[in-house]
Amino acid sequence: VSATPDPFALDLATSTKVILKSSKSVDYDAAAATRSYSLDLEVTDSGTPPLKRQLRVLILITAVNENTPVFSAITHLLAFGTSLPIRVPETTNPGTVLLTAPCTDLDNDDNGDGKILISIKSGTNFNNWFSVHSTSGQLQLARNADADINSPNILPNIDLILVCTDLATTPKSVEQTITITIGDENDEVPVCPQHYFAFSIMEGATWTTTNNANGIGVITACTDRDVTVTPLLYVIVSEEKINPTTSGPTAVDITAAQHIVPAASPNLRALAVSTAIPGGALDFDKVDQQQYRLSIEVRDGVPAHNVPVLVSVQVLSKNEFDPVWVLSSNPKQYSVSEADPPGTVVHDFVLGTEIKDDDYSGDDYGK
Repeated sequence: VSATPDPFALDLATSTKVILKSSKSVDYDAAAATRSYSLDLEVTDSGTPPLKRQLRVLILITAVNENTPVFSAITHLLAFGTSLPIRVPETTNPGTVLLTAPCTDLDNDDNGDGKILISIKSGTNFNNWFSVHSTSGQLQLARNADADINSPNILPNIDLILVCTDLATTPKSVEQTITITIGDENDEVPVCPQHYFAFSIMEGATWTTTNNANGIGVITACTDRDVTVTPLLYVIVSEEKINPTTSGPTAVDITAAQHIVPAASPNLRALAVSTAIPGGALDFDKVDQQQYRLSIEVRDGVPAHNVPVLVSVQVLSKNEFDPVWVLSSNPKQYSVSEADPPGTVVHDFVLGTEIKDDDYSGDDYGK
């Protein structure tokens, strides 16, 4: 053997057979690998003079798909966390790169053994929310994710499985699980089934007399699809007296802590009378306490979504006061002449001066 025999040698196995064989392992995939060898074989007889003849042999090294692809260390982005599971807020824009999971194959890629294709394993791409670049391993958000899709239940973590496969005739592959938490954000607006309520309450009511299951009336609770939403707040933002004659204090209030009370059903909120009313009770006989219109905001978390609700409260009158004679004396004496004809006016009693009723004069109770 001449030329470049290594890593080959001749084995004179018997007197009738010569074997050309490899003397050590060959590697098609090494960086400076020799993939073909040219050998000159020479055979010489035992005559005198000896005769000889040469034969040139070309040996080609063929590739074998011997290496399985390998995922390298994941390149994390700080915005989504530096370890698994990563947290992807549901407000993340489609097209955003979440991380990079590079994959390599030590086989040479001349014939596909070392070429790789990265994909998402079937059945693990929840709602097709994700996509991966086939060679770089960049994982992206493909569609808007929704943490509230199982509302009111929290969406479990998503175990997305990346598959790296080589392109050999008989391919080999490896898997990498990426655990993803879809972070709930305050992205849903509260939904109120009703935006206008009309209630009434009898005058004289105080906080203690209306501090029952339903207060003045119940406001059908609004709902919020966000699964981790903070409790909704019902807040009065303005009050209007429908026919005011004087300026007065706020008479009805449901501002958060003091005047929102649990109603008969957990889905309801009760409107109650404020202790801030002078005298501690609503008084229909004061014109500015007869009807109220309240603008309420239903507020969720941060950033807040405010939904308006309008409430009208009508204060009802009752016959509280007895009529009163306003006279200088009782009994009161008047004179009539025996000569006066029938129908003669004995005395003209003036309503409001000599006869009074402290009930509101605008309804029957004060007339």
